[in-house]
Amino acid sequence: MPEEGTLLEFPFDVARDPALFDAVINRMLELSGQDAAGDGLQAWLQRTHPLPPETVEKLAQTYELLRRLHAEGRDHIWGFVARNLVRPVWLSQQEQRADVVVGNPPWLSYRYMERGTQERFREECQRRGIWMGQVAQQQDLSAYFFVRCVELYLKPTAVIAFVMPFASMSRRQFEGFRTGVYGARRGKRVQQALATVQFTEAWALSDNVQPMFPVPSCVLLGRPGGGEGRVLPATVLAASGTLPRRDASLAEADANLTWTEIPWPTERAARISSGYATRFRDGAVVFPSVLFRVQLAEAGRLGHNPTAPLVESRRTRLEKPPWKSVPTLRRNVEAEFLRALYLGESVAPFRVLEPILAVVPWEQESGQLLDSREAQRKGFVHLAGWLAEAERLWAHHGKGRRALTEQLDYYGQLTAQFPPAPIRVLYAASGTLPAAAIVRHQPALIEHKLYWFSVENEAEGHYLVAVLNSETARKTAEHLQSRGQWGARDFDKVLLSLPIPRYAPSNVLHQELAKAAAHAEGLAAAVPLKEGTHFVRARQFIRKALQEDSVAGRIDRLVAALLEIGATGE
Repeated sequence: MPEEGTLLEFPFDVARDPALFDAVINRMLELSGQDAAGDGLQAWLQRTHPLPPETVEKLAQTYELLRRLHAEGRDHIWGFVARNLVRPVWLSQQEQRADVVVGNPPWLSYRYMERGTQERFREECQRRGIWMGQVAQQQDLSAYFFVRCVELYLKPTAVIAFVMPFASMSRRQFEGFRTGVYGARRGKRVQQALATVQFTEAWALSDNVQPMFPVPSCVLLGRPGGGEGRVLPATVLAASGTLPRRDASLAEADANLTWTEIPWPTERAARISSGYATRFRDGAVVFPSVLFRVQLAEAGRLGHNPTAPLVESRRTRLEKPPWKSVPTLRRNVEAEFLRALYLGESVAPFRVLEPILAVVPWEQESGQLLDSREAQRKGFVHLAGWLAEAERLWAHHGKGRRALTEQLDYYGQLTAQFPPAPIRVLYAASGTLPAAAIVRHQPALIEHKLYWFSVENEAEGHYLVAVLNSETARKTAEHLQSRGQWGARDFDKVLLSLPIPRYAPSNVLHQELAKAAAHAEGLAAAVPLKEGTHFVRARQFIRKALQEDSVAGRIDRLVAALLEIGATGE
């Protein structure tokens, strides 16, 4: 019972028999509804279901808890909870294991689990070798659910068929799952397998099938067994077509879908380390945003203080609990600790849009981030006041894993930006179309929805943004992107998986790309944007201007030649 940690215990010799268990739980609920003493339950058990004395005693203790819950008005759910927990115990017995298991497991993402569930999930996945720590935020319950069903419920000759995310066929977060051997790993070797599976067939239901699930899916079929070696079929059956409705019948599906045999989707495993693949860095995780992202507040009768402006938290509809309910911070902060911050929405093709303002407690003289105590010691009274309030809120609402300054400099992604480089290329991690631009000679900082790289000169910067903004690069990398309800989405470092060679001033093709990008940058800068234009609309206006000028097509042709050469190494 979550609120108090009390156990409702049912001995195994009762739980293993569904008919007996149902009879016992029903009688318990009936008697508790009458507020009957436990003697009645014991007498009934001895008369109708002879059980060992220790079993009867344990059931009597459980009954007393149910009786108390009923008296407190808290008993309405326990019968259902107990049945749902006991049925899998019965089904997992050797004599009850199944010939066929078919299902659609939950796809709950790790990042949406409660903290306790996250810890349990991580431990369980580590025991089975399917925990992929570096991409933990993208993991979900489906792979664990599949493996656990193989482990508990299948006969050696059984078949399992589950609806799974399309990503399970190729994405890195499912790499351990695709091995087909499940147990704690030392390096790449499983020490002792808890379960094994040989995948025998797959049906791909990507966004080529509509309407379907909000996230592209597949069906994976397998049998227990197999081992180290090839466990994935060489080909899959891929569906395409438009269904008349989401819950289409089998006949409607047969009439409207076309099935084609294709190779198993490409696994994004071999990571390119040449060119620019490892050069770009993530921006800083400026979170919780309510504690750092700010806007200038009205100064009131006393006027504006240029050395320590009055600022307040910049609130948005995207805030999530518990931070959306945190009160707005409003204080003066020394101007040297207010910095421009570029977000993902601050970048359009070949043009940076307006940054926002952020409180960043970086002291230039000492070259370090300050907490409230250190800010106070150094005489930054306004910053100290802001940080003290922020630290109090972080201590109350945060997860307690790190101090607030450690959170702000997660993985060194903030301090790596000091001192800000003169020329930086930025590109947006999210979106359906790429957006990259150059930032020049600004002390601004970069937020984690952007990737950045410090280039040596303007020409290299132009060369890079030409490639990163091109439709050619997007189409070439599209198969590596995550896919959602609206098709391929989010870039992260997908574009850097392309064979983009380092800029060479003597290379004519590189020079042509740089010149084309410089022209595109001028066009983008000239596109009129009204104040308050949403970044999506701003990007659309700029892309339209680039297409009408034909520079977009020219860049695409040059990038096609560049990537073909990069792929062959010629």
